[in-house]
Amino acid sequence: MDMIRNAVCFAARLVVLTILLGTNVSAGELADLQISETDGIYRVKMDMLVDAPADQVYRVLTDFRHIYRLNRAITESEMLPSDIPGITRVRTLIEDCILLHCVKISRVEEIREGAPGHLYVTTDPHSSDFKSGNTHWRIESAGKRTRVIYESSMEPDFFLPPVVGRLIMKRGLREGIVESFTNLERIARLDAEGAARSQTAYNTPSN
Repeated sequence: MDMIRNAVCFAARLVVLTILLGTNVSAGELADLQISETDGIYRVKMDMLVDAPADQVYRVLTDFRHIYRLNRAITESEMLPSDIPGITRVRTLIEDCILLHCVKISRVEEIREGAPGHLYVTTDPHSSDFKSGNTHWRIESAGKRTRVIYESSMEPDFFLPPVVGRLIMKRGLREGIVESFTNLERIARLDAEGAARSQTAYNTPSN
């Protein structure tokens, strides 16, 4: 029964993914998405225009206590103590099923803010189910929209089934990234609209 339920769930999610990977993702524009694997290391590059202001996009990305809002597979997120100035440590727990293969993945990441709009993320292999991981976010204003460039590499340290393991990992990455970017746009846009309404109410004289 569980296998049937998982199969139905996966089929439904695959349909949604196919729709999202069409011309538009939500109201944003997906310019590029590349996923590759060499010697067990997976590399991802994504370039997307998001229909939300850059400051709100950046604010959502750095709201580490609520990072689970970006993806339903993230079941826990918490900030950890850090002894290094300028470094934020965040632990996330990911639980998901792809092609009937279910995983529970723990990851601790060290996050550093660089030049304006740049985030650098390094996975702590001693506290994670990854042997290594590095991510670079670039958030650039593009008028009323925001260009988000995401580049990441990761080496899993958890079990993947032989033969189909590479396919499972790539498909999981693709689905998770598209969902996260779609939610990022939605949350940032809603936050921007809420801030605009609050500012309008503040500037409106009371009778």
